[in-house]
Amino acid sequence: MTLVERMLRKYQSCATYLDTGDTRTESVDDTGQRATETITFVTTYRRPRIRFEFETRTGNPAKATRHAFWSTAAGVEDDERRSGGPGTYPSIREAAAAFAGVSHRSAFVPALLDGATFGGGTKFTLIGKEDIDGHTCARVSIGESRGPRNEIWIDLDTFLLRKRVHGHRRGPDKVAAEAITALPTELQTHYRERVLPGYVSETTTVYRAPTCEEAR
Repeated sequence: MTLVERMLRKYQSCATYLDTGDTRTESVDDTGQRATETITFVTTYRRPRIRFEFETRTGNPAKATRHAFWSTAAGVEDDERRSGGPGTYPSIREAAAAFAGVSHRSAFVPALLDGATFGGGTKFTLIGKEDIDGHTCARVSIGESRGPRNEIWIDLDTFLLRKRVHGHRRGPDKVAAEAITALPTELQTHYRERVLPGYVSETTTVYRAPTCEEAR
C-alpha cells in the first residue's frame, strides 16, 4: 500500500477528526499586480457529519468574513443560504467552491473525510522527508512535474496531512463589458469585449494539531 493510499484510508476511517490551520494564497497577474489572501479554518467531524468553518482575511480586519457549512442527510448546507444560491450542495468541495476566493482549497481535508479520492491515473512522486512543526513528513508531488506545483506533506506517524502547496495558472480571459448610454429619447446598451489578465498563484495550507480517532 502506498503512502497516499494509507493517507486516504486514514481519513476514511476517522470516527472523529479535528484540526485548525490557515491557507495563504499569493498571486501575480500578467500586469505585475500582486495580491495576498489568508483563510483560517477549523474542521470538526463526527461520522457521518462534517462541520467546516473558515474566515477570509484580505489584510483589513474590518473586511474579514466568516462562513460555515456542514453535511446533512440532504447534502451540504451553508450558514447564509446565500441569495440566488441553492443553499444545499451535493458535496463539501462544491459548497466551498461556491464562496469567493480560495476557500475551496482550504476544504481539501473535509473533502477527504467526505470520501474524495484522486483519479486513477494520478501520478505521485516521493520527493523526500521533511520536518513540519516537529513531525517527520513525507513530501509527495502530485501530477506531472511540468504542471503547476501540487505537493502534500504526510505525517509518517499518523498518515494525516501537515501541509499542502497547490499552484494554479490561468491565461487571459475575455469577458463582455456592458456600457449604457443615455440618449435624448432612449437608453442604449452597448457590449464590448475586454480581456482580464492571466495570473499565477500558489496556495500554502498548514494543518495544525490534526487528530483522528478511528472507528472501532
